[in-house]
Amino acid sequence: MESISRAIGVAAMLGTGITLVLALVLFLWPVQIMDLLSNKHELSVLGAPYLKLIGFSYVFNMLSSIYVSAMRSAENPGFGMKLFGVSTLLNTGMNYLLIFGKCGLPALGIQGAAIATLLSRVAEFLICLVCALRSRILPLDLAAFFRPGWEMLRRFVKYSTPVILNETAWGLGNSLLTVILGHTTVSVAYLAADAVAGNLNRLFLVVCFGLGAATAVMIGKAIGEGQSHDELMDLSRTLSWVTILVGAALAVIALALVPLLFQPVVFPLFKLYDLSAHLATTLAVTGFACIPFHAYSISAVTGILRAGGDVFWSTALDLAPQWLVALPLTALLALVLWRPLKAARRRRMEYRKTIMEKLDRIIDDVADLQYERLSQAHDFYTTRGWCPTSKKDQLCRMYKSYTSKGRNHLSAHYEQDILSLPETPAEKEEK
Repeated sequence: MESISRAIGVAAMLGTGITLVLALVLFLWPVQIMDLLSNKHELSVLGAPYLKLIGFSYVFNMLSSIYVSAMRSAENPGFGMKLFGVSTLLNTGMNYLLIFGKCGLPALGIQGAAIATLLSRVAEFLICLVCALRSRILPLDLAAFFRPGWEMLRRFVKYSTPVILNETAWGLGNSLLTVILGHTTVSVAYLAADAVAGNLNRLFLVVCFGLGAATAVMIGKAIGEGQSHDELMDLSRTLSWVTILVGAALAVIALALVPLLFQPVVFPLFKLYDLSAHLATTLAVTGFACIPFHAYSISAVTGILRAGGDVFWSTALDLAPQWLVALPLTALLALVLWRPLKAARRRRMEYRKTIMEKLDRIIDDVADLQYERLSQAHDFYTTRGWCPTSKKDQLCRMYKSYTSKGRNHLSAHYEQDILSLPETPAEKEEK
């Protein structure tokens, strides 16, 4: 237990130093950092109060996550589920109270969301600290925690550096994707759509990350028990198929909820309409369809390869598709090819507008001709006193076509006047 406390101590000290620097950067230059993510300065000013506070929540969340990871390695994954479940409920409740100003609290809007997140992370850390000091499964040795020793630091840096660099590069890649899409011509609509669809996607991916963590625990335990290579490969294949099947089931459920729940209820709830709603639907459908692939990659990279000690391939599989395919392709489509596509779309719209204007003029000319013909026919047949059946049908059809164009210059009793005329001359009827 002492060595575990030393490892936790090294991770906590290094993590605290890194996250404190990040928190200070976010606190001092929130607008400048937001400007990197979007070409809309007004959005940067709006999001700055949130960014100034949210960085400090990373410190407390990092400390809690370290101990939760240690508990998972000690075959106690339920601790993290309970802890993060409590903090999520607390965060949700305080968001409601502080954003909208309920129960006598001030309505702080975006700043209230940041305060709620920070307070929930502080509460999460305090709960974790109390449990760590009183735990029977993995008690925290404070002496070893605060004085881990240089040997433990050396070992920790040796084995954790590739993983840290991997996660840093992966997080930076995700941020660059947001930066690229935040500088498109539809950046406002996209960011709004991504905020909703992205969170819905992550709601389902939580299960995939849980499967990855469980896979890592089972693979690590099997290696620690000294199982053979064949047994480890069988276990890895079984766990991979489990994650794929669970991911496929999640994808089916999520895709079914798009037209049933997300489009009619969730998107309007967040005021997503027209373009933003279309983008949110596109993001949601593509994200949900990829859930089985996400589930497998998370389990394979973080669960099997990394837990098995193969850092090289886990890093390559995690970063190569992102940096060699996703980022260049997104930049090409969003920043380079978007302009000619937009110009072509504008030309199509202008051409369509020209065609519609010409059609409207043709319709007006046809309506004018119909007016002249109907007026002349009405005067002719009412003066003559009779009208053949074929002409009655023809004139009634022409009258309906004329009024369907929005014209109403003829008598409202036009059809009645024509239909009431005899179909043959009066002389024939006398004979």
